[in-house]
Amino acid sequence: PMGLEGVVETAIGNSTFYCYNLTAAELTSLGIDFDELVLFPIQTAHDIYQDYEYVSDTTRILMYTLGSLYIVDLLLLLLFVWNVLRDTWATKRAIPPVLYTALLQVFVCVFRVVFLF
Repeated sequence: PMGLEGVVETAIGNSTFYCYNLTAAELTSLGIDFDELVLFPIQTAHDIYQDYEYVSDTTRILMYTLGSLYIVDLLLLLLFVWNVLRDTWATKRAIPPVLYTALLQVFVCVFRVVFLF
């Protein structure tokens, strides 16, 4: 990675770690001052380099979870719309403005569920 030679790749659990031994001579040859040097570990997901997958397993699980939650939200909104319309029809009152907002949210939920699945 990053054009470095001698990088050791170590897999621990579901993560991959890249280890590299920096010497003072290498840092000096690169023109890096020791006061400006910041070292940090690099950790990647276990399936980050799979070319045949568009998204990782973690992202896929999150998308399915969000999709199922939007389905629950959609069902509750449809129940709300049904009750408001039934009440409006029974009492012959005007349609409340909140119904329009609920219908807009129903359409948003449908599109989000389609996108996530």
